Amino acid sequence: MLRSFDLGRLATGLFVFLSVLVCLYWAKAVLIPVALSVLLTFLLAPAIRHIERVGIGRVPAVLCFVVLVFSLLGGAGYVITMQLNRLAGDLKEEDNQERFRKKIESLSWIQKKIDEIQSRIKKASEEVKEEAATKAAAPDTEPLPATGSPPPAPEEKPMRVLVEAEPLTGFGLISTALGTLGAPLAMAGFVVTLVIFMLIGREDLRNRLIRLFGHGRLTLTTRALDDAGERISRYLLAQSVVNGTFGLGVGISLYLLGLPYALLWAFLAASFRFIPYVGPLVAAVLPLGFSLFIFDGWQQPLLITGVYLVLELVSNMFMEPLLYGRSAGVSQVALLIAIAFWTWLWGPIGLLLATPLTVCIVVLGRHVSQLEFMSIILGDEPVLEKPLMYYQRLIAGDQDEATEIVEDFVKESSAEAIHDEVLIPALILAGRDRREGRLTEEDLKFIVSTTQEVLEHLQALDRKLKKDEPAPEAPSARGLLAVLGCPGRGEMDELCLVMLGHLLDPARFSVKILSPQLLSSEMVTTCMQAKPDIVLIGSLPPGGLAQARYLLKRMKTECPTARVLVGRWGTSAVTEKQTALLEESGADLVATTLLEARGQLLQVLPLIAAARETERQRVEAGA
Repeated sequence: MLRSFDLGRLATGLFVFLSVLVCLYWAKAVLIPVALSVLLTFLLAPAIRHIERVGIGRVPAVLCFVVLVFSLLGGAGYVITMQLNRLAGDLKEEDNQERFRKKIESLSWIQKKIDEIQSRIKKASEEVKEEAATKAAAPDTEPLPATGSPPPAPEEKPMRVLVEAEPLTGFGLISTALGTLGAPLAMAGFVVTLVIFMLIGREDLRNRLIRLFGHGRLTLTTRALDDAGERISRYLLAQSVVNGTFGLGVGISLYLLGLPYALLWAFLAASFRFIPYVGPLVAAVLPLGFSLFIFDGWQQPLLITGVYLVLELVSNMFMEPLLYGRSAGVSQVALLIAIAFWTWLWGPIGLLLATPLTVCIVVLGRHVSQLEFMSIILGDEPVLEKPLMYYQRLIAGDQDEATEIVEDFVKESSAEAIHDEVLIPALILAGRDRREGRLTEEDLKFIVSTTQEVLEHLQALDRKLKKDEPAPEAPSARGLLAVLGCPGRGEMDELCLVMLGHLLDPARFSVKILSPQLLSSEMVTTCMQAKPDIVLIGSLPPGGLAQARYLLKRMKTECPTARVLVGRWGTSAVTEKQTALLEESGADLVATTLLEARGQLLQVLPLIAAARETERQRVEAGA
C-alpha cells in the first residue's frame, strides 16, 4: 500500500513537472516579456521610490525615468550597431588581414609540431593495418576480378544554377527590415509599456498577489514577497554597478591602449558579465581577436589580456564582496544547472533571467512547505546541522573530515560549545542507531574512539593557543573541589564526563572519573573511601535513566554527606519530567548540558569552601 502510494505521488509530481515545462516552452512568447518586465521593475523600483520622496508624483516620476532609461539604452544600442558595422568593414581590409596572417605564420612552429605528430600517428596506424592484413590472409584467397571488365562509370555530379538576386530598394527594403526587426521591436514596446504600468501600480499588484495566494496566510505571503523582492533587487543593483564599473574600466583601458571602438568593447564587457562565469571570457575574446588584426606584434594583445585579468580580479576580490553583502541565496552548482536549463528553454533571454528566476524559486521553497525540496536542492545554506554532518562522516569512517568539521565549528563558535552542540548530539544519534540495530558494535567503538581523538586534538589546540599566556599558580590541594565522576552505564557516559573534565579549571577542581566497567557497589565503595565533595553521575540517552536513578539512590544512602549532581545530557525536550524523577531519587543538582553542569559546580564551590573554613575553625577551637 505504501509502495503504490509513493509511486502514485511520484507519477503525479512528474506529470506536474512535465506540464509546467511544456507550458513554459509553448507560452514563452508571452512569458519572456512578462519575466523581463518583472525583472526591470525590480531593478527600477528603488530609484522610483527615491524620486517620489523628492516630491514628484508617481506617474510623472515613472514616465520620465522609464523614458530616460530606455532612451539611453536605445541610443547606446544605435551607437553600438554603428560601431559593429564599421568593425565588420575594418576586418575586411587587406592590411588588417595581412597582419593577422603574419601573426598566424609566426606560430607556424606549433603547426609543424602538430603535423609531425599527426604523420607519426598515421605511419604507426598504417603499419598496424599492414600487419593485421598479413596475419588475416588465408591460402585460398578470393579470385581477383576478371581482366578486361569495364571500369565503373563515373558518377554524374548535379549541376548548380546560380541566380543573382536583385538588390532590394524602396518598399522591398522597408518591408524586409520590418519583417526582421518587427518582432523584437514589438516585444520591446510591450516590455516598456508593461514596466510602466507595473511601476505605477506595484502596490496594487502586491495586494492582489497577497489576496490570491495569502488568504489565511497573510504573514507567510508577505514575508515571501518581501524576501524575494529584497534579494532580487539587491542582486540586480549590485550586479549592475559591478558590471558597469567593469565595462567602464575596460573602455578606458582599451582607449588608452589605442584599440578602436572602445565604447563597443566597454558595452560588450558590461553586458557579457551578466552571464555568470563564462561571460567575462567571451567579452575578452572579441577585442583580443580584433587586436590581432590591427596591431603589429604581440605587445598590444598581451596588454589587453592583462587588462581583463586585472579588472576581473579586482571585481571578484573587492567590488563583489563589498557590494553584494549576502549572496543571492543560490548555490554555485545549482546556479550553473539553472543557467543551462533556462538557456535551453528560453534561449539568450533565459540566460539573463536564470539567476533572478532561480532566486524566486528558492524563496518560495523557504516559505512554502510543499516546495521546500526546491530550497534544499537550489539553496546555498547548509542543509545538515553540524551534529548530523559530524555523525554522517563518522558513519562513513572519514575521521579526517569529521575533524575538519569540528575545527570549523570551533572557529565559528567556541571550543567550549563544541561538546554540547556537536559531540554529545552525535553520540546520542549513535546510541539510538545502535539500539535499533542500524550500527554494529564495531561501528560504535569507532565513533567513540574517534571522538576521544577529537577531544585530544581540541586539547592540543587549546594548549597551543595558551602557550604564550602566563602559567597559572600551582593549585593548592586543600583548596580544590574534589569531583568523583561515575558513568551511569557505558563508555559513552564516561566520554561525556571526560568532556566535562576538560571544561573544568584544574586550579579549582580535582576530577577523578571511574571506569564504566565497575559495578554500582564498587562505585559506592570508592565514594565512601575517597569522600569527594561532589559525586557527578553522567547519563547519556537513549535509555540509561533507570541505571542513573539506581546509582543515585545507592550514593545518597551510603554517602549522605556528598552532594550529587546528575548530568542527563541532551534531554532538553523532556527536562522537566526527567528532572523531577531524578530529584525525587535524591539528586541535589540536575544538568542537561556540560556548560550548565560547570556553572552549577562553580556555584557550589564557594559554599563548600565556606563549609570547609567553618569546619577548620571549629576544629581549631576544639583543640
